[in-house]
Amino acid sequence: MKKLLSVFILIAIMIIVASCVPAKNAPSIDYGKKYLLDEDENQYYVFKKDQTGYYECYKITPGFNYTLSGRVEFVWREASDGAIYLFETQVSYNDDHTEGKEIDLISAPIYFSEEFFAYFYGSGISVRYIKEDSELEKSIKK
Repeated sequence: MKKLLSVFILIAIMIIVASCVPAKNAPSIDYGKKYLLDEDENQYYVFKKDQTGYYECYKITPGFNYTLSGRVEFVWREASDGAIYLFETQVSYNDDHTEGKEIDLISAPIYFSEEFFAYFYGSGISVRYIKEDSELEKSIKK
């Protein structure tokens, strides 16, 4: 009887310890929401819970005389450090897109917060995408 009671106590302790171990920090992605580049309604990412998503881009660059217009679909995966990486699956261009120009996905690791995501490129330059309708977006609206 003592052995059986000891086994139950050991199992109970293991369950308690396992429940106290913090869960892996999942990214704070708000699925289905737009993440806008500098509040630009024409450049945004949408992430889906099934680890897919898309990037919509409509950007006119008058000085260089071209237009980027289309959608890039992707799958995303989380690395062991919590960073998100994007992998292109399909690109479709709109009629007004300039032939010969490409719409590229972010290739750097992406880090999410509750109201934005950011990535770094070059010599420490950061780029931020703000979640649509977030308190952050409301507080920085111009």
